[in-house]
Amino acid sequence: MSEPPIAPRLVLVHGTRMDASEWQAYPPLLPETEVVAVDLPGHGSRVSEEFTGDAAVATIRAAVDGASPGQRVVLAGHSLGGYLAMLYADRHPGTLDALVLIGSSAEPVGPLAGLYRRFADLLPLVGAERMARASNAVMRRLGAGEHPLPGAESYAALPAAWQVVFDECRASLLEHVKCPVFLVNGQFDQMRVHARRYAEAGADTQVVTVPRATHLLPITHADQVAEVLREALAAGDASAEAWGVDFWLDPTCPLTRHTARWLKQVAEQVPLEVTWRVMSLSVLNEHREDDPEGDPDGYLWIPARIATAVQTGHGSEALGAFYEALWTTPDGAERSGEDPTGDGEQSPDQSAYGTEHDWLADFRAALARCGLPSSLADAGTSTEHDEALRASHGEGVNLIDTELGTPILRLTAPDGTRRAFFGPVLDPVPDEAESLTVWEALTALVGAPSLRELKG
Repeated sequence: MSEPPIAPRLVLVHGTRMDASEWQAYPPLLPETEVVAVDLPGHGSRVSEEFTGDAAVATIRAAVDGASPGQRVVLAGHSLGGYLAMLYADRHPGTLDALVLIGSSAEPVGPLAGLYRRFADLLPLVGAERMARASNAVMRRLGAGEHPLPGAESYAALPAAWQVVFDECRASLLEHVKCPVFLVNGQFDQMRVHARRYAEAGADTQVVTVPRATHLLPITHADQVAEVLREALAAGDASAEAWGVDFWLDPTCPLTRHTARWLKQVAEQVPLEVTWRVMSLSVLNEHREDDPEGDPDGYLWIPARIATAVQTGHGSEALGAFYEALWTTPDGAERSGEDPTGDGEQSPDQSAYGTEHDWLADFRAALARCGLPSSLADAGTSTEHDEALRASHGEGVNLIDTELGTPILRLTAPDGTRRAFFGPVLDPVPDEAESLTVWEALTALVGAPSLRELKG
């Protein structure tokens, strides 16, 4: 069934000492956006938690991963939040549609870093309460007005937070970020000193300087910052003509592989953004007395679990690369459905994986080919990721009226209208011309909500 357009998600990360309330002005300014402002560890509602870089990045990841299938995500951070947003984007490539760094365009090295280190050293001598009163007085003079400002509590997290910035955050983090990046600074912000260096490091960067603004521009110049965020949200739409495809796959199904190869041919002819997701025929059939897949020993769980570990730990783009590596040889040739291992032995029932063939070595080799840890193959014989596998599977099958099988595709039109389908099931893989014909027919059905079922 067709669904209404979905609003993009904007994840906002606050600066040092601040909390999610830093962004309180933005939901009314961006009414057609899902605004998600987080509290970092050691701040706001989480003031009692220890701050670590990994915990901070995990906080951002949870907010990004909370997006619905097909929902665009833009991440924006101010000061400390900008540096952590940059760190997240480097660690989790391909998960964002745009990145906005506010007051975070200074390399934390040299004299500037020395100044901040001396401030951190001074804090225990002056005392957190006195420092908070003095800092807040300065912030009010700089234009914070009646905006709520934090007390002394968050100062406890400051040394650890700044140490993460000193140790890990450099302009070079942007070298691996492929989405549009907006570098936003106030005209009088000391944190814009290396803006050109940051701009040169990214592949698609834009520098925005807000006149007469200081480091506090998200609070003092909310209208101007919101305008940049609107531009980032529009840039995150990638293309006015682009379609989004969420593709749920069981990595063992040969016909699903046909659909993936068809979609690859379509992507060479029309602009597509594909998000790969895991489902499992083993999960689909686990409560059935008869097993239509003929897998009594449960070998089909193994690749599904490994794929889930990849999806959970490394994201959709990595899952797509792993799936491609599973079905191709190192020289790029496609493996047949009857010989999924590529060793020349026919294994139609897949049970040969557990006897004569070293299937685990194949998974390790596929992981290594796409730059993933080969240790992820161990997930195949563990139940550690079964909950995540069932959750991902459920996301897909719940989009259609009945549990039919793999693949499930959810199409998002350029105007945001979405619809999910089982299939298309294709045999054999069509050529380029026929691939485009199938795609055009499928996209036409997105706008036909009255259609319930069609079988050939």
